Amino acid sequence: MVRARGIRERRDVAAAPPRSVAAPPEAVAPDVRWGLLVLGATLVYPLLESRFWSRSLWGANALAFLPGAWMLVPVACGLLFVPRFARAIGERIEGLGPPARAVAAGPWVAGLVAAAVFWLVRERHLYWGDALPLSIDIPAGHRFHPDEPLTLWLQHAVWAVGGGRWSAVAAIAVASAVAGGVWVALHARGFSRAGAGPALLATLVIASQGAAAIFHGHVENYSYVAVCFAAFAWSGVDYLEGRGPAWLPLAALLVAFAFHLLGALALPAALVLVAHGLSSRGRRVEMLAALAGLVIVAAAIAWVVRGLYPGGSPFAQLVSGVMKILEQPHDMQAGVFFSTHHLADAWSHVVQMGPLSLVAVMLLVAARPLRETLATASGRFLGIAAVTLYAPALLTGPGNLGAARNWDLFAAPATVLPLFALRAMLALAPAARQRLLLAALAASLAQSLPWTALNMDRDATEARVAALPLGGGRSAAMLGTTALNAGDLPRAERWFAASLAEDSLNVNALSGLGVARARAGRLAEAEPLLTRVVLLKPETPQYHRDLATLYMRTGRFGAASAQWQAALPLEPRARESWLGLASSLAQAGRRDSSVYALLAAREALPGDPEITRALADACAMWVAGAGEKGDRTEFAHAWALFSSRFPDDDRVHAWRPRAEALLGQGRP
Repeated sequence: MVRARGIRERRDVAAAPPRSVAAPPEAVAPDVRWGLLVLGATLVYPLLESRFWSRSLWGANALAFLPGAWMLVPVACGLLFVPRFARAIGERIEGLGPPARAVAAGPWVAGLVAAAVFWLVRERHLYWGDALPLSIDIPAGHRFHPDEPLTLWLQHAVWAVGGGRWSAVAAIAVASAVAGGVWVALHARGFSRAGAGPALLATLVIASQGAAAIFHGHVENYSYVAVCFAAFAWSGVDYLEGRGPAWLPLAALLVAFAFHLLGALALPAALVLVAHGLSSRGRRVEMLAALAGLVIVAAAIAWVVRGLYPGGSPFAQLVSGVMKILEQPHDMQAGVFFSTHHLADAWSHVVQMGPLSLVAVMLLVAARPLRETLATASGRFLGIAAVTLYAPALLTGPGNLGAARNWDLFAAPATVLPLFALRAMLALAPAARQRLLLAALAASLAQSLPWTALNMDRDATEARVAALPLGGGRSAAMLGTTALNAGDLPRAERWFAASLAEDSLNVNALSGLGVARARAGRLAEAEPLLTRVVLLKPETPQYHRDLATLYMRTGRFGAASAQWQAALPLEPRARESWLGLASSLAQAGRRDSSVYALLAAREALPGDPEITRALADACAMWVAGAGEKGDRTEFAHAWALFSSRFPDDDRVHAWRPRAEALLGQGRP
């Protein structure tokens, strides 16, 4: 009987939430010392990188580009490692928890506060991530991207709601901050099950990780999928601990995939949930029903949107995205992948995700109480999710690392790593839990505060960009592009020239220098550069458009129309290319061809008001030109098309008597 009772008690411990696996007080001290050592190292490391390796590593070097007084931030944060200070501050933070009657509203209050903070400390530039292209593409009407269909649609919708009263930059920044508030609320709600005081501390720690910077970026693409990952992780924990349904984490996975292809990284962790549900007789029917619903909904959505994808399916886009990384001709070479340069990039990315990132969490798991969390089903689920969501970031190399070094691309998946570590810390005895949580908060603030201050200072950010070890002239090209978009042409030229001095084949610098000279009116100097760019990278439609624009300005309309036509197959829904083609044909005297080009544009962009207006004007010009030439056959053709497609146009009403008279003269 004693043996049976012991077995039952062990099973109860394994099935309970992580809080029930706390280590006995006498076993805590050594493990706390190990945890404090790891977290202390993560606090000190930014000082070392900023002092010694700021030009070769880029993950935690923010202090190198701020005034020297900022070095005091890690020193001040280090006070949280001192037991006396830690105890006093920990008790004060726990005392800030909401009263019992307001516990349910507490997470949402935390979310509102977080959203306001994210908005106030947002970046004051467009350097990182996809900020610059999004600020251009969204107002230009772009609302779909096969890698992130729901994200781009939502960003365009948020901007469009303003009806021109706010910029795309401001609209998307607000939406990112709101998403950050929801993300914080989800974590605060999940942590609150461990008690109000620890919940607040744990929420502060996860909200100050480096990955949370996606919520206060000026324009960001990955904040929405991060919310989905948080919903997936917590609803998965709820399901495994008997507090939630099976369908909710699967639905969160599907929505995450709709926001970005990165959502598919949660599939291995979802299989843990499926295996758990199917192995349990009492939950098998529920899991089978949830799986059937997921398959039906996913198949129906894929069928409806199949026409939007090059491969005819969003799942084909996923395969294409995976192969694009695995078959990257530069990064997947053994000599590159196992090089010190790739190791430095991978290390920097890990470090920038915050103190509770991959390496630190692996070291913390070596401590027995944190490792024991893996004995529970929910602990194993979070552990597998943490590793499989972030591991693909280690594959990226110089060939597919942009100027932001992909810190933003894998920031959303990286947010599950600190969640796993914090859940494990909350399972410890109160004294050990408080020491480790405060140490984690200290290390997090020591890194996130300088990084946030850096990005609120444009000059400091530019100094860091110039020092980034990107190679290939990319740092200078990035600064040149920003100057070009700001209209500072002399400064843009200087940066682009510096980029080409480092790498003469940097197409971004070649294109930027050509555009800068063209905007300055130096068309003869710009033409060789823009021509070379088209030859080097003919698959980029914008380069064809730039060269076509130059040809238009120099009166070579035939050459311009050839470039507009080369751009269209690469981007069939680009309004600029259709309008440019029609204009070049009209300027070349081919008014009928201009009309037919716009008829094709109307099929590609149905309902586009600019295309409709341009078509009406082109028809009118064709009618007028045919009338001036006295060519009744051509006039009849042009008039029939104009009057039938735009019967309410004022010009049709005004010209009708003369048109009928002219056409009547040719009748027998």
